[in-house]
Amino acid sequence: MGTLSVSVAMSALIPILKLDLSCTQAAAWVIECLTQANLSVIRTFNMQWLPSEDDSQVEDAGQEADVGHRVIILLVRQGSAWATLLLFGEDGHTWVSISKPSATPENINLAALIQSALQSEIEVQSNG
Repeated sequence: MGTLSVSVAMSALIPILKLDLSCTQAAAWVIECLTQANLSVIRTFNMQWLPSEDDSQVEDAGQEADVGHRVIILLVRQGSAWATLLLFGEDGHTWVSISKPSATPENINLAALIQSALQSEIEVQSNG
């Protein structure tokens, strides 16, 4: 009897932006920008963990407050192409990373489109 070999391909995350917004605000901004670029965006994961109980901010934290750390994962689609964005928020800052796309031209083009759309919007807001 042969042996079963399982290969798990881990996806590398490629940082594309750092925003001075809470993770919740950044997610709303990213969704709006990508929707305006005619991309479909689905929020697939949203998790928050609070600082230690000794921190006075915990008492004031509401359901959607961005106290502590938050991770939001978005699935972005255009036709048959798809990409995954990970937003990691901490202390009013959010880092946006995109998963390394699979080697199909459609997925690579979508990843480039996402990065271009978000960076173009930042440039417009900086100059506006």
